[in-house]
Amino acid sequence: MSIRVYKWHEMAYCGIVRNMGRFGSALTVFVLCTGILSCTGGKGAEELGASQKTLDAAFQKISTVVKEPKKGRLIVHFITPTSIASKESWTYLDKMEPELEKQNFRTVYICSPEYEFLKIGNELSRQVGELKPKNPVVFDMDYTIWAAFGAIKYSYTSLVVDGEIKNSSREFLGKSTLEKLLGNNFRNISKTASEIPFTPSRIVKCGYLDGRIGNCKGTEIERVYEFTDPRSYTEFTPYLEGKWYFGPEMAWHSDDETGRLSISFAGKEVYMFAKSQSDRSFPVQVWIDGLLPDKSYYGSDMKQGRVMISDGKIYNIFKNMPSTSHTMTIETQSKDCAIFSLEFR
Repeated sequence: MSIRVYKWHEMAYCGIVRNMGRFGSALTVFVLCTGILSCTGGKGAEELGASQKTLDAAFQKISTVVKEPKKGRLIVHFITPTSIASKESWTYLDKMEPELEKQNFRTVYICSPEYEFLKIGNELSRQVGELKPKNPVVFDMDYTIWAAFGAIKYSYTSLVVDGEIKNSSREFLGKSTLEKLLGNNFRNISKTASEIPFTPSRIVKCGYLDGRIGNCKGTEIERVYEFTDPRSYTEFTPYLEGKWYFGPEMAWHSDDETGRLSISFAGKEVYMFAKSQSDRSFPVQVWIDGLLPDKSYYGSDMKQGRVMISDGKIYNIFKNMPSTSHTMTIETQSKDCAIFSLEFR
């Protein structure tokens, strides 16, 4: 198994601005976080110059898909193909596009690699392409646009007017976010915005940078450890059983014996972002409250109580479940099984 050792500045950066990948030096992190993110005090001339230079570089990138992005009104929305919540947000904006266009708003999506494997070849553009967003997408592989806008998570959204960032929202929640961003201009599109459904998600990460494992106390990160299931769970916290590698981005099952991930949750729909760490696909068995799930609750990727894992993507495990508390167990016998996140709606 190949294990990457993360440098201290990589871990520090991810703690400050999550889900933006890793920059090459601690100095870059310091400059970006102090020179661009908002603060209460005044800015010196050098700091303002650095901020404007970074923003100009961002608009230069955006101009590859949007003509003259510094003119007029532009909605800038940060997306990822790893989350159904992100797909829901850009689908909402896609549906709003005719109304927004009537009010002279344009929309552009910014996509950066959330996980290391998405930086390889055209993997990121392939995954986004399969999900078919209608508005133009800029692939911000070096996080230039992230830094310029001070984005701190996927679904971050900004309104730009004539090249100036006028308003931003940390997360996208459909109608309420547009109302906050657009102000008085929202009145003209409020009817359409209210008619489009939007369902927020609860995302649980399985790596130590953005998430946690409930029974990892006393273990060392970035090594294979044999976990024992405590059989008692805190809601929306994953617990492992068997031999797993607990890495910065995922939990990776590490032998051919049975391994399990269990989580207590409440919700009607369940999704998982997972992948095979080789070119071999494999099934994972899914249990709900200790039993095989009823077929009426099967998600689009579930067959006979199993989900076949291959390429890294969002897998739909359950839908139309009673919105009461449940415990889900994902069982695997593959040493190629890597689980990055779980999502509940």
